[in-house]
Amino acid sequence: MKIKILNCFIASIISLSSVAAHSETQDLGAKINKEMAEPKATMAEAISYESELPTYIETTNIDIDDYIWRVEYTFNPATKHLVYAIKNPHPTLKAYNQRVEEIAKSYNAQRLSYLIADNYVNKQGYTKESPPDKKFTIRLSVQFLQGAHRMPNFERNLQRSYGMMINRLPKHIRESCKNGYSGGKFDLYTNGYGRINNFKFLNGTLTAEQQDFYSKLFLGRKIVRPYNLNGVIQSELKVTQEVKLQDQDCT
Repeated sequence: MKIKILNCFIASIISLSSVAAHSETQDLGAKINKEMAEPKATMAEAISYESELPTYIETTNIDIDDYIWRVEYTFNPATKHLVYAIKNPHPTLKAYNQRVEEIAKSYNAQRLSYLIADNYVNKQGYTKESPPDKKFTIRLSVQFLQGAHRMPNFERNLQRSYGMMINRLPKHIRESCKNGYSGGKFDLYTNGYGRINNFKFLNGTLTAEQQDFYSKLFLGRKIVRPYNLNGVIQSELKVTQEVKLQDQDCT
């Protein structure tokens, strides 16, 4: 009788073990099937594509105490969709927040395409024709400095700044320069983005030939950083400039 009960007990244990083993096998199989069903990140998708644009600097009439706005763009190559977000709008300078919005909008997908192309080529050898299914993050810092600021290549003495430009002028203009164009003082009028669109000679009257000469030197040249007044980009800015030319600049 005892032997029979013991045999039944052992049979029960074996049966329970079989059930447990079968259950574990089912759980393991289900886990494997689930993992196989889940999409796995490809090598391209696992890579982080991030770029940093040069800081955009604009000048203004007030001191903003070195505050820097941070803009973050997200670009999806598959949809060609570009969105941006200002990560840290200023708590009180609403007009400048709006100006940063305008600046951020000026960087569209086409303008940023060179950065996106660099990511394809430099990071994994992808081309613009076969982009990975991955979003790109591009960051931009915006800073406003007080007062008008000259561009780094725009010196107060324009003798060296303009020497190479003069050499590219037509021969008859170079001859006129060689025959006595010594320069003078000018008022240079720029648009809000710092490019000269007009000028006035302050040391007399220019002949038609001289007007042509200085037009080729000045017009369209970017001489100061973009300027806004209380966050509103200005249509015009005047810069008084002394221009000095020497014979070697005209030969």
